[in-house]
Amino acid sequence: MEGHGDTLTKVLPSIDFLLDQYKKALEENTTNRVLSSMIRVGWEKLDKYFSATDRAPVYLAAVVLHPRLKWRYFEIRWEAAWVIGAKNGSRDYWLSNLELTRQRDNQGEAEQEGLMEGYREGHDDFEQWMNIASVTCIHVPVTVYRSGVQDFLGLV
Repeated sequence: MEGHGDTLTKVLPSIDFLLDQYKKALEENTTNRVLSSMIRVGWEKLDKYFSATDRAPVYLAAVVLHPRLKWRYFEIRWEAAWVIGAKNGSRDYWLSNLELTRQRDNQGEAEQEGLMEGYREGHDDFEQWMNIASVTCIHVPVTVYRSGVQDFLGLV
């Protein structure tokens, strides 16, 4: 995904879009055995890459951490069981990395000093971010500010 403004945020939505196109093409070409066979092969290859994104949480995180998309994108586009699995997996990933960060901080490594500064016991940044509503426009700072995101980002 090269180009101006393209980010990891666009990977999963782009794959979703392409898979939809394969599905439509397959439905429209059921009588053409050769073409439908080619479409299935393309779909299977794309699905293989889509499945590989499960092993790299960065793709899911990029969408979830985007102020406009968050979980809403997945709740609209994916099956409910997939969304539940993704939420559980991302929470587990968050907690495991938080624990690693705490361990490093407790060991007193110079490079980790201050990383957990300001962290309050019982405070859950992950839940706080997930509970902030998605914003409809991220290009207007006032919209983001009014949405409550400023609280999470420490702008207040």
